[in-house]
Amino acid sequence: MKRENLVYLVGGLAFGFLLGFGIFHTFEFRPAAQAARAGGVAAEIPAPAGPMAPTQVGPRGGAQGGGARDGGAPMVQEINALKRILAQNPQEIHALTRLANLYQDIGQWAQAIGFYEKALAVRPSDPNLLTDTGTCYLNQNDPEKALDLFSRAHSADPSHWQSLFNKAVVLGIHLGRMDEAETALGEVDRIQPSVPEVARLRQFFAQSRAQRTTGS
Repeated sequence: MKRENLVYLVGGLAFGFLLGFGIFHTFEFRPAAQAARAGGVAAEIPAPAGPMAPTQVGPRGGAQGGGARDGGAPMVQEINALKRILAQNPQEIHALTRLANLYQDIGQWAQAIGFYEKALAVRPSDPNLLTDTGTCYLNQNDPEKALDLFSRAHSADPSHWQSLFNKAVVLGIHLGRMDEAETALGEVDRIQPSVPEVARLRQFFAQSRAQRTTGS
C-alpha cells in the first residue's frame, strides 16, 4: 500500500463527516480519476457481461465538462486495456485490483464490487481489498456487509488500523452501536496513536450522544 488506505465512507451522516478523506490504494494515487470527479467524464466502454459490462465512466450524476473529457480519456483507455488483460487471464490480480480501484474512484460501486470480489477470490485475506470492498458495499447502503468486510480485514491483519477505524464509523454512525464504536476507536488509538481522524470521530460521537440525551 503506497499510502494510507483510509477510504471514503459516504452516506447519511458519514458523508458529511468523512467527505474530506482521500482515496489511496495499493498502486498509486490516480489524478485521472480526480479529474473525472471534478468535471464529469462519460465514455462508453464495450465489454462482456457481468462486471465487464458496458458502463459510463464518470461521477454519479455529474454534468458534462469540456475540459474533463481530455482528462478522462486516459482512464477509459486504461480500463479497456485492463479488460483485455483479463480476457486472457481472468485471475490477473493487478488488473482486477486496478479496475476495481478505478471504478471505486468514480463512484460506480456495483462495477467496483464485481472486480473486488474477483480479486478477493484470488487473495481472500488481503486487508486492503477487503476494506475497499466494504466501502463500496456501504455506498450501496449495505452497512452490515461493510461491517463484516471491515472485521475480516482487521482479523486478517490486526495492525490494519484503517479497517478498524472504518468499522467504528459503521458501528457508530450507520448502526447506532456507539459503545462498540468507541471500543473500536480505543483499539485504533492503541495500534496507531495520534490519528487526527480518531479525535474528530470521537468528538462527533460525543455530540451525537449529547443530542440524544437532550432530545429524550
